[in-house]
Amino acid sequence: MLGRSARLPQRNGGKDMPKPFSVKSGDRFGKWVILGGLERKNNRTYALCRCDCGTEKLVSIQHMKTGASVSCGCYRKETHTIHGRSDSKLYQAWADMKTRCQNPGNTFYARYGGRGIIVCDEWQEFEPFMEWAVTNGYDEALTIERIDNDGNYEPENCKWITQSEQCQNRRSCRYITYKGITKNLTQWAKETGINCVTLGYRLSAGWSTEKALNTPSQRVAR
Repeated sequence: MLGRSARLPQRNGGKDMPKPFSVKSGDRFGKWVILGGLERKNNRTYALCRCDCGTEKLVSIQHMKTGASVSCGCYRKETHTIHGRSDSKLYQAWADMKTRCQNPGNTFYARYGGRGIIVCDEWQEFEPFMEWAVTNGYDEALTIERIDNDGNYEPENCKWITQSEQCQNRRSCRYITYKGITKNLTQWAKETGINCVTLGYRLSAGWSTEKALNTPSQRVAR
Protein backbone atom coordinates (compact mmCIF):
# COMPACT_ATOMS: atom_id res chain seq x y z
CA MET A 1 0.00 0.00 0.00
CA LEU A 2 1.39 3.38 -0.96
CA GLY A 3 1.71 6.19 1.56
CA ARG A 4 -0.37 9.32 1.23
CA SER A 5 2.50 11.36 -0.19
CA ALA A 6 3.88 8.61 -2.45
CA ARG A 7 3.58 8.60 -6.21
CA LEU A 8 2.44 5.52 -8.09
CA PRO A 9 5.40 3.47 -9.37
CA GLN A 10 6.03 3.18 -13.10
CA ARG A 11 5.27 -0.27 -14.48
CA ASN A 12 7.49 -0.32 -17.60
CA GLY A 13 10.86 0.79 -16.33
CA GLY A 14 10.27 4.50 -16.66
CA LYS A 15 10.60 4.46 -20.45
CA ASP A 16 8.79 7.21 -22.28
CA MET A 17 6.94 8.19 -19.13
CA PRO A 18 5.67 11.78 -18.75
CA LYS A 19 5.91 13.80 -15.56
CA PRO A 20 4.25 11.64 -12.82
CA PHE A 21 0.58 12.29 -12.11
CA SER A 22 -0.21 13.38 -8.56
CA VAL A 23 -2.40 10.35 -7.83
CA LYS A 24 -1.96 7.58 -5.30
CA SER A 25 -3.30 4.19 -4.38
CA GLY A 26 -6.77 4.58 -2.88
CA ASP A 27 -7.71 7.75 -4.80
CA ARG A 28 -11.32 7.67 -6.01
CA PHE A 29 -12.71 9.02 -9.27
CA GLY A 30 -16.42 8.33 -9.56
CA LYS A 31 -16.77 4.57 -9.03
CA TRP A 32 -13.10 3.91 -9.81
CA VAL A 33 -10.56 3.37 -7.01
CA ILE A 34 -6.86 3.31 -7.96
CA LEU A 35 -5.11 0.09 -6.94
CA GLY A 36 -1.64 0.09 -8.41
CA GLY A 37 1.11 1.39 -10.66
CA LEU A 38 1.11 3.45 -13.80
CA GLU A 39 1.44 2.05 -17.28
CA ARG A 40 2.06 4.00 -20.46
CA LYS A 41 0.45 2.90 -23.72
CA ASN A 42 -1.03 4.54 -26.79
CA ASN A 43 0.34 7.92 -25.61
CA ARG A 44 -1.79 7.79 -22.45
CA THR A 45 -1.03 6.97 -18.83
CA TYR A 46 -3.17 4.28 -17.20
CA ALA A 47 -3.57 2.98 -13.64
CA LEU A 48 -4.91 -0.34 -12.44
CA CYS A 49 -8.34 0.43 -10.93
CA ARG A 50 -11.28 -1.36 -9.36
CA CYS A 51 -14.87 -0.29 -10.03
CA ASP A 52 -17.34 -0.38 -7.12
CA CYS A 53 -19.05 -3.31 -8.88
CA GLY A 54 -15.79 -5.32 -8.58
CA THR A 55 -14.46 -5.01 -12.13
CA GLU A 56 -10.69 -4.38 -12.36
CA LYS A 57 -8.96 -2.89 -15.41
CA LEU A 58 -6.43 -0.32 -16.59
CA VAL A 59 -8.08 3.09 -16.88
CA SER A 60 -6.76 6.32 -18.37
CA ILE A 61 -5.93 8.77 -15.58
CA GLN A 62 -6.79 11.69 -17.85
CA HIS A 63 -10.23 10.22 -18.52
CA MET A 64 -10.88 9.75 -14.81
CA LYS A 65 -9.71 13.25 -13.89
CA THR A 66 -11.89 14.89 -16.54
CA GLY A 67 -14.92 12.73 -15.71
CA ALA A 68 -14.89 11.02 -19.12
CA SER A 69 -14.68 7.67 -17.29
CA VAL A 70 -16.58 7.26 -14.01
CA SER A 71 -17.11 3.48 -14.01
CA CYS A 72 -16.64 0.29 -16.02
CA GLY A 73 -20.01 0.93 -17.63
CA CYS A 74 -22.22 -0.17 -14.75
CA TYR A 75 -22.95 3.45 -13.78
CA ARG A 76 -24.44 4.13 -17.20
CA LYS A 77 -26.68 1.07 -16.88
CA GLU A 78 -27.81 2.11 -13.39
CA THR A 79 -28.76 5.63 -14.45
CA HIS A 80 -31.15 4.22 -17.04
CA THR A 81 -32.83 1.70 -14.74
CA ILE A 82 -33.20 3.06 -11.18
CA HIS A 83 -36.92 3.68 -10.71
CA GLY A 84 -37.13 5.03 -14.24
CA ARG A 85 -36.18 8.39 -12.69
CA SER A 86 -32.86 9.02 -14.45
CA ASP A 87 -34.34 11.86 -16.51
CA SER A 88 -36.12 13.54 -13.59
CA LYS A 89 -35.00 16.82 -12.03
CA LEU A 90 -34.67 15.10 -8.66
CA TYR A 91 -32.31 12.47 -10.06
CA GLN A 92 -30.31 15.20 -11.80
CA ALA A 93 -30.05 17.12 -8.51
CA TRP A 94 -28.72 13.98 -6.79
CA ALA A 95 -26.24 13.21 -9.58
CA ASP A 96 -24.99 16.81 -9.71
CA MET A 97 -24.60 16.89 -5.92
CA LYS A 98 -22.38 13.80 -5.99
CA THR A 99 -20.38 14.99 -8.99
CA ARG A 100 -19.58 18.35 -7.35
CA CYS A 101 -18.25 16.54 -4.29
CA GLN A 102 -16.64 13.42 -5.76
CA ASN A 103 -15.33 14.18 -9.24
CA PRO A 104 -12.12 16.27 -9.25
CA GLY A 105 -12.69 16.91 -12.94
CA ASN A 106 -15.95 18.73 -12.29
CA THR A 107 -15.88 22.49 -12.87
CA PHE A 108 -17.21 23.20 -9.36
CA TYR A 109 -15.25 20.53 -7.46
CA ALA A 110 -12.94 23.12 -5.85
CA ARG A 111 -15.92 24.76 -4.15
CA TYR A 112 -17.29 21.47 -2.81
CA GLY A 113 -15.20 18.28 -2.69
CA GLY A 114 -12.04 20.32 -2.95
CA ARG A 115 -12.75 22.02 0.37
CA GLY A 116 -13.92 18.88 2.16
CA ILE A 117 -17.67 18.86 1.48
CA ILE A 118 -18.90 15.27 1.12
CA VAL A 119 -22.15 13.45 0.38
CA CYS A 120 -23.10 11.25 3.35
CA ASP A 121 -22.98 7.46 3.04
CA GLU A 122 -26.78 7.23 3.14
CA TRP A 123 -27.12 9.38 0.02
CA GLN A 124 -24.58 7.50 -2.07
CA GLU A 125 -27.61 5.62 -3.40
CA PHE A 126 -30.51 7.43 -5.04
CA GLU A 127 -33.41 5.71 -3.26
CA PRO A 128 -32.66 7.04 0.28
CA PHE A 129 -32.11 10.53 -1.14
CA MET A 130 -35.41 10.37 -3.02
CA GLU A 131 -37.24 9.20 0.11
CA TRP A 132 -35.80 12.09 2.14
CA ALA A 133 -36.63 14.59 -0.62
CA VAL A 134 -40.31 13.67 -1.02
CA THR A 135 -40.87 13.63 2.75
CA ASN A 136 -39.20 17.02 3.20
CA GLY A 137 -41.14 19.19 0.81
CA TYR A 138 -39.42 18.53 -2.52
CA ASP A 139 -40.90 20.24 -5.55
CA GLU A 140 -39.40 20.59 -9.03
CA ALA A 141 -39.31 24.37 -8.57
CA LEU A 142 -37.00 24.00 -5.55
CA THR A 143 -33.26 23.45 -5.21
CA ILE A 144 -31.24 21.73 -2.50
CA GLU A 145 -29.43 23.97 0.00
CA ARG A 146 -27.03 23.16 2.85
CA ILE A 147 -28.04 24.91 6.09
CA ASP A 148 -24.41 25.15 7.21
CA ASN A 149 -22.52 26.18 4.09
CA ASP A 150 -19.39 24.49 5.46
CA GLY A 151 -21.28 21.29 6.31
CA ASN A 152 -21.90 18.16 4.28
CA TYR A 153 -24.77 16.98 2.15
CA GLU A 154 -26.75 14.99 4.71
CA PRO A 155 -30.37 14.95 5.95
CA GLU A 156 -29.69 17.08 9.04
CA ASN A 157 -27.95 19.81 7.05
CA CYS A 158 -30.11 20.15 3.94
CA LYS A 159 -33.41 21.70 2.95
CA TRP A 160 -35.31 22.65 -0.20
CA ILE A 161 -35.57 26.33 -1.13
CA THR A 162 -36.53 28.39 -4.15
CA GLN A 163 -33.86 29.50 -6.60
CA SER A 164 -34.44 33.14 -5.67
CA GLU A 165 -33.82 32.28 -2.00
CA GLN A 166 -30.59 30.53 -2.92
CA CYS A 167 -29.50 33.60 -4.83
CA GLN A 168 -29.70 35.55 -1.57
CA ASN A 169 -27.14 33.45 0.29
CA ARG A 170 -23.80 35.04 1.00
CA ARG A 171 -21.82 33.06 -1.53
CA SER A 172 -24.02 33.81 -4.56
CA CYS A 173 -25.58 37.20 -3.74
CA ARG A 174 -23.15 39.62 -5.30
CA TYR A 175 -22.96 42.54 -7.68
CA ILE A 176 -21.20 42.14 -11.00
CA THR A 177 -19.95 44.86 -13.31
CA TYR A 178 -19.81 43.97 -16.99
CA LYS A 179 -19.18 46.46 -19.79
CA GLY A 180 -19.67 49.30 -17.34
CA ILE A 181 -23.06 48.06 -16.08
CA THR A 182 -23.45 46.85 -12.48
CA LYS A 183 -26.24 44.46 -11.50
CA ASN A 184 -26.73 41.69 -8.94
CA LEU A 185 -26.84 38.01 -9.88
CA THR A 186 -30.63 37.88 -9.98
CA GLN A 187 -30.76 40.77 -12.43
CA TRP A 188 -28.04 39.30 -14.64
CA ALA A 189 -29.84 35.94 -14.54
CA LYS A 190 -33.04 37.53 -15.84
CA GLU A 191 -31.16 39.32 -18.61
CA THR A 192 -29.04 36.37 -19.76
CA GLY A 193 -31.51 33.55 -19.16
CA ILE A 194 -28.87 31.69 -17.12
CA ASN A 195 -29.93 30.47 -13.67
CA CYS A 196 -28.54 32.71 -10.92
CA VAL A 197 -27.26 29.67 -9.01
CA THR A 198 -25.34 28.58 -12.10
CA LEU A 199 -23.85 32.06 -12.41
CA GLY A 200 -22.79 31.92 -8.76
CA TYR A 201 -21.16 28.50 -9.25
CA ARG A 202 -19.29 29.72 -12.32
CA LEU A 203 -17.89 32.83 -10.67
CA SER A 204 -16.90 30.92 -7.52
CA ALA A 205 -15.10 28.40 -9.75
CA GLY A 206 -12.97 31.19 -11.21
CA TRP A 207 -14.77 31.88 -14.48
CA SER A 208 -14.33 35.36 -15.91
CA THR A 209 -17.39 37.62 -15.79
CA GLU A 210 -17.59 37.61 -19.59
CA LYS A 211 -17.45 33.83 -19.82
CA ALA A 212 -19.94 33.33 -16.96
CA LEU A 213 -22.51 35.65 -18.52
CA ASN A 214 -22.13 34.51 -22.12
CA THR A 215 -21.76 30.73 -21.92
CA PRO A 216 -25.14 29.05 -22.53
CA SER A 217 -26.27 26.57 -19.89
CA GLN A 218 -26.30 22.93 -20.85
CA ARG A 219 -26.68 19.60 -19.10
CA VAL A 220 -23.49 17.61 -18.89
CA ALA A 221 -23.87 14.18 -20.46
CA ARG A 222 -23.01 11.19 -18.30
